[in-house]
Amino acid sequence: MDRETVYLIGTGNWMKVLGDPVDNYNKDGKEWTLDFTPDAAAVAELRRLGVDHKLKNKGDERENFLTLKQRATKPDGTPARPITVVDARNHLWDPKIDARGEVTNKIGNMSTVEVKLDVVDYGKGKVAQARYGLYPIAIRVLEHKPYVRQEFAPLPEDSKYYDNFNEAVEDFGDGVVEGDPLEG
Repeated sequence: MDRETVYLIGTGNWMKVLGDPVDNYNKDGKEWTLDFTPDAAAVAELRRLGVDHKLKNKGDERENFLTLKQRATKPDGTPARPITVVDARNHLWDPKIDARGEVTNKIGNMSTVEVKLDVVDYGKGKVAQARYGLYPIAIRVLEHKPYVRQEFAPLPEDSKYYDNFNEAVEDFGDGVVEGDPLEG
């Protein structure tokens, strides 16, 4: 088994790397996870390592991305080390936990990050998808975009409601509009 540690720059999306781990896809374990879109230099490095086949594309803003995961427990059942997250000055990221135990300083989509990644080659006897493992060790946030909770998906541009808030509003200056209900 060969192992190589690389440092890749790109953008992070769906970053669940702060605080407690979240349920995995199958809901049978916990993990920290992120989608990582590598820049051109990082794609070249992935190609050199022979793991560029792991890039996915769902036709959205993530473009060609990797889903990187760190399980909360090792195969032997012992706790795994969480992904280390630091800011651009290499200071540990302060997740700022509120009274409810929620992280309030989350890392938003399209933040520029550098990922320290272990690439493990499990040997030629494995099929291409299973031969290599990509394991995030640490993340350095180079350009932070704050996480903003989005309650609704954007309306399509052809929606009859789309332009409701883009209409020009008449400026009445300091004057009062006749019949203004707020007038004292």
